[in-house]
Amino acid sequence: MMDATTYELRLNDSAGTWIGHFTDFQNLVYTKKRNGVGRCEFDVRADHPYVGSLADKCQLKVRRENASMGLAQHTDFDGIVRSLKRSRTDHTMYHCVALGLLHFLSWREVAWDAETANRTVFTTVAAETIMKTLVDYNICANATAVNGRDRDGTITGFTIQADGAGGNAVDWACTRDNLLETLQKLAAVAGGDFDLINTSAANYQFRWYTGQRGTDRTASVLFSPDRDNMQNPVYTFDRMGEATVCIVGGPGEESAREITIRTGTNYHATTNNIERFVNGSDLKLAAAREAFGDSKLSGWQAREAFEFEVLQTKSCFYGEVASGGHYELGDKVTATWGSDTFTPIVDAVTIQVFNEGGDEVRVEFADA
Repeated sequence: MMDATTYELRLNDSAGTWIGHFTDFQNLVYTKKRNGVGRCEFDVRADHPYVGSLADKCQLKVRRENASMGLAQHTDFDGIVRSLKRSRTDHTMYHCVALGLLHFLSWREVAWDAETANRTVFTTVAAETIMKTLVDYNICANATAVNGRDRDGTITGFTIQADGAGGNAVDWACTRDNLLETLQKLAAVAGGDFDLINTSAANYQFRWYTGQRGTDRTASVLFSPDRDNMQNPVYTFDRMGEATVCIVGGPGEESAREITIRTGTNYHATTNNIERFVNGSDLKLAAAREAFGDSKLSGWQAREAFEFEVLQTKSCFYGEVASGGHYELGDKVTATWGSDTFTPIVDAVTIQVFNEGGDEVRVEFADA
């Protein structure tokens, strides 16, 4: 049995100035998601000295520590307050919801004219470059009407990491798509992950990670029933929703309609030839239709899934590795069951802290 892990909620105002902390919260649960918006919820009594400081867009940081296990205190969740609810039974309570930092990117659209090269349409461009260009010209310093955007969209304090042109070279079209949503779709074919990091006060940097958000720990982190850190394994290979050919209908009508054909990685003319049609009538460029078709095919691939419940042990427990843990969000690990070996990525982590003491760590995996 592992010793109890302790949690502290630190509250800063929207400018990053420290206000105070909560240790006597109730019903704390938070989730971190690779390439997704995390979420943290907790309850606190109305007579807590810092309740009056809980306000929209305050920074909330969950600090986690298990000193007896060698896990130093570190920030395990970083977000901003977006919802407060007050209720009363025998006493008044506040319920607070904070969303992860990628939530900021959902505030912007790709607000540029259709078919604007390297703004809404990218042809054979590295995925990292596409992502950083989209962020730069829709929320960072270059997100201005003078540059050609529909309106000024710059938010002070937002920057991008230097571009290394990493990831797969792809075609992409995203006219007036939501910024976060198009980044998430692109991540499916990008060959890497992305995140938004609070670097200081109210400063945030958009970053790219080639391969995966974390580190390749396949040689050091092994999940197996024999190691007592895996239970209830389930293996599934699902081809019911598979399609290997995407027929994209572009502009035009009847015989004059532009048609683009794309095939997936598992396509075979004889043994695996499954078609689907999608409407891309607003996509005038062939490169845009190709990117659209490839994105659809990625979602229609046959799915091999290996799921299991993770048990926390002294030799293999979740936590920031730099602070003493063994694996964290985005890491690639090894999982074995019988004669089968898989190398999934830690895709999501949910932690529930119980009022009576103790916590539960739930880990979800995705294909590498």
